[in-house]
Amino acid sequence: MGKSGLLVHNLSQSCNLFSKGYFGGDFNTPDAIYSTGENDRAEMVEARVCETGQIRPSLPNPEGWDSKWNEGLGRGKARVARCHLLGNQFKGAGAKNNLVPCCQTANHKMAKTENEIAEFIENYGCVDILVTANYANKEDTIPTSISITAKGMDCSKKKCTSFGVTVFNPKSLNLFDCKVAGAENG
Repeated sequence: MGKSGLLVHNLSQSCNLFSKGYFGGDFNTPDAIYSTGENDRAEMVEARVCETGQIRPSLPNPEGWDSKWNEGLGRGKARVARCHLLGNQFKGAGAKNNLVPCCQTANHKMAKTENEIAEFIENYGCVDILVTANYANKEDTIPTSISITAKGMDCSKKKCTSFGVTVFNPKSLNLFDCKVAGAENG
């Protein structure tokens, strides 16, 4: 196991999460499938990402959003974020089917793994990514955790590289569970 949960496998194991035609093309066909569940909550994203970049749309409030979570914190600070399941650096949609409420600290932990995946894409090419929002029950709109799994091929080393992390998110998202993050706090 390498840094930050990075796993390296040999070629005898599958280096793709999805089959060749899953997104309607070959292994270099980028696309994403967004899945929602009860109450239109975002539940899962399956994607083949072949390039990085960001889009900064105005984000809608995800299912379960409460505007009171960030009241009185000042400009540029937040306790609770509109977390992308498929990260912004992968051009993940700024739409309800890709957003969930989560603590800023959980969002920062997800970003660490997403940035490692983005660096891999920039150096080696396409990566299959599966992101799942895990809920305590089918009525909840706030996930208790978010899991990221990704695989890509490093052809120079003839090795498959896997990334994986599960970030826990308190169901209450209250001021005791979620720390403020912002301009000074990072």
